[in-house]
Amino acid sequence: MSAVVTYQSADGVATVTIDRAERMNALDEAVVQGLNAAWRRFADSTVFKYPEAQLGFTGGLIASAVARIPHKVAMEFMLLGEDFDAERALQAGMVNKVVPAGEELDAARAWAGVLAKSAPLVVTTLKTLAMQTLNKSPAEAGALAREKLLRVAKSEDGAKGGRAFREKRTPVFHGR
Repeated sequence: MSAVVTYQSADGVATVTIDRAERMNALDEAVVQGLNAAWRRFADSTVFKYPEAQLGFTGGLIASAVARIPHKVAMEFMLLGEDFDAERALQAGMVNKVVPAGEELDAARAWAGVLAKSAPLVVTTLKTLAMQTLNKSPAEAGALAREKLLRVAKSEDGAKGGRAFREKRTPVFHGR
C-alpha cells in the first residue's frame, strides 16, 4: 500500500483513504497502485456493488475494471449494478483472496510479511514491469498523462515558451 492511500477494516467496514489534499486527491500512479492494492483484500461477507448506471451519474474511474477482469464481467458489473458477493468477485478475478470476516487484516499482514522478507530491488522491479505492461484504462492513462503534462506545463521551459509566445519571439529552451 502506498503512503497516499490507506486501508482500514473494522466492524465489517473497509475504509480506503486517499491522502493528497495538496493535490485535491488527484489520481497519479501512486494513488492508482494504492487503490489497486486496497481492492485486493476482502472478507467472505463482502458484497461489491456499482450502482452508478441506475443512479444516473458516473465519475468514470470504474472503467479501469476492463483492464483488470474479463471484459464481459466488467461490463456486467458496471452496467447492471447487481451485487457481486465475495466468491463471485474471486471467480471473476476482482480480488486475489477471500478470507473469513475479521481475518482481512491478518491475511494482509501475512502477505506484507512475505514481501518484507523479499528482495526489495526484485519486488520493486517486478511491480514496475508489471505496471508498465498492464493495459491501462482511459481513466488511469489520463491520470498518468495529466501528471506528466502538468510537470511540463509547470516547468521553466513551459513558462519560457508561454512568455515567448505572448511576446511573439522564438523561445530558448534548456530542458528544465
